[in-house]
Amino acid sequence: MLTKDDLGKIGQLIDQKMNKRFKEQDARIEERFLKHESLFDRKLKPIHRKLDRLQKDLTTTIDFFDHEVIDLKTRMDRVENHLQLS
Repeated sequence: MLTKDDLGKIGQLIDQKMNKRFKEQDARIEERFLKHESLFDRKLKPIHRKLDRLQKDLTTTIDFFDHEVIDLKTRMDRVENHLQLS
C-alpha cells in the first residue's frame, strides 16, 4: 500500500514531467507564432500603405471642400449685405 509520502513524491514527479512538457510546447508555440507574426506583418504592410494613402487623400479632399464652403459662405454674406437681406 502506498503511503501519503509516496503519493506526494509521485505527484511531484508528475508535476515536474508535466511542467517540462508544457515548457517544450510553449517554446514550440512561441516559435510558430513569431514565424507567422512576421508573415502577417509582410502581408499587412501593403494594406497599411494603402490606408495611409487613403487617409491622406481624404484629408486633402476635406480641406479642399472646407475652403470651398468657407469661400462660398463669405460670398453669400457679401451678397446678403449688398442686398440688405441680413
